[in-house]
Amino acid sequence: MSEIIDVSSFVAAHDDAEVLPSGKIRCTSTGHEVVADLSLLQAYWTGKRYKKQVALKAYDFDQHLPWIVPHTKNPHLLYCTLTRRPISRQPKTVEGHVSSLKFKRLLEAEKQRAQAEAAQAEREADGEGGADDADDDGEWELLEDMADVCDDDDEDGAAEDAEQMSTARAKRSRAKASAASAAAMVSGKPTATRGEKGVGKVSGAKVRKGEGDGNSDSDDG
Repeated sequence: MSEIIDVSSFVAAHDDAEVLPSGKIRCTSTGHEVVADLSLLQAYWTGKRYKKQVALKAYDFDQHLPWIVPHTKNPHLLYCTLTRRPISRQPKTVEGHVSSLKFKRLLEAEKQRAQAEAAQAEREADGEGGADDADDDGEWELLEDMADVCDDDDEDGAAEDAEQMSTARAKRSRAKASAASAAAMVSGKPTATRGEKGVGKVSGAKVRKGEGDGNSDSDDG
């Protein structure tokens, strides 16, 4: 009777101990079942296996997301997305991994990259908004200018037409004069060149002929 009282007291003192219909005591933290014996119950609840399982269940692995995630193939392992290596699903192992210099260095680099991408996206969003505002302002200015032109055309349309016709006539006159001057210059250069070459040839011939006559006179003398 005393033994039953001790087991009952043990169950009452442990929140994760429950009595099964079979009479065994089950640990709700680990799912392990123990015979209703006080010494066995005390041995299990103070053993390494129980402490390890309780610590594993109580540890919040989600605090390391998205860097430490569940392994896709092995339920007893985790996977680090920064170091790209599997990790044992144990609190001490995970704490040691996230405290390592390599993990901290990669984590800092990833945070800087994310901040740079966010800043770039913000600048692009601001640029697109500014461009839209500028386009709207330009459209309003264009509409206002068109309205002003329409008003001026109603009052000064005849005067502007006369002025435009006079300007066009002056431009045509200047174009004709330039074309005539250019044609004269082009046609004059080859003629002068041919004349100069011809004079040179004739003069040279005369000089050579004179020289020959002088030699003849010498010979005759």
